[in-house]
Amino acid sequence: MGVRIQNTASGRMGVITLADDSDSNEVIFFGEVFDKFRQKVKEDELLVLEVQLRARGGGRTANGEYEGAGEARASIRAVNALDLAEARNRFARGVRLTCNGASSGGRLRDLLAPYRSGRCPVSVVYVNRGAACEIDLGDNWRVNLHDDLIKSLSDWLSPENVKIVYNETVSRES
Repeated sequence: MGVRIQNTASGRMGVITLADDSDSNEVIFFGEVFDKFRQKVKEDELLVLEVQLRARGGGRTANGEYEGAGEARASIRAVNALDLAEARNRFARGVRLTCNGASSGGRLRDLLAPYRSGRCPVSVVYVNRGAACEIDLGDNWRVNLHDDLIKSLSDWLSPENVKIVYNETVSRES
């Protein structure tokens, strides 16, 4: 919902307000973390945040009774911020390309070549009327999942034939 910057005794910090229909929370970027990710923390920018949660309020008094019932909230402190491209490269387990006999291996090589030396494995699912198989390309063909690569593969094979896999338990047929 919003981003604000505050000056504190220990330096500047960024505060992101997240909200849905039922509640809102603030994610705090303190000191060095704020300085490191300042350029990414903007309104209307999608980020994947790694955070630490700490409960606050609603604790027990000395006699064991709860105080501030209903007021317990989590303090959310950012430790890392990834834009979508960074998150895709960090969390993707592979990219699966589906094609048929009309696709050219030379064209695939040309599209992948500028993005090689990445972490993401590539597999090719070949399907025709009589058979289907999946071939995992070797480690030399691991790629960086840059937006331009995904767009060029989608333009060539069509978007439904380019799938980024995030969960290794996804069936080969999905």
